[in-house]
Amino acid sequence: MTKTTTKPAAKKSTKATRRTPPSPQQTANPDPTSRLTDQLKELRLPTIRDQFQEAAIRAATENLSHLHDLSELTTLG
Repeated sequence: MTKTTTKPAAKKSTKATRRTPPSPQQTANPDPTSRLTDQLKELRLPTIRDQFQEAAIRAATENLSHLHDLSELTTLG
C-alpha cells in the first residue's frame, strides 16, 4: 500500500502595518504639501513625491485640471 503525504500549507505573512495617528498639530492646521509629502513617503512613491509640487505649479499656471495634473504625474517617460 502506498502512503500519500501532504505538505502543510505555507503560512501567509500576517505582519500588519501600523499607521501612526496624526499628531495634534497635523489635525489642527494641516499643511497640504507636508501632509501629501508624508503620505507619498508612506506609500513609497518617491518619484511622485519629488515631482508633485512642480507639477502642481505648472498645472495652476497653465490652468490645467487636477485630473490632468494627476495623469501627468503618473505617466512614465
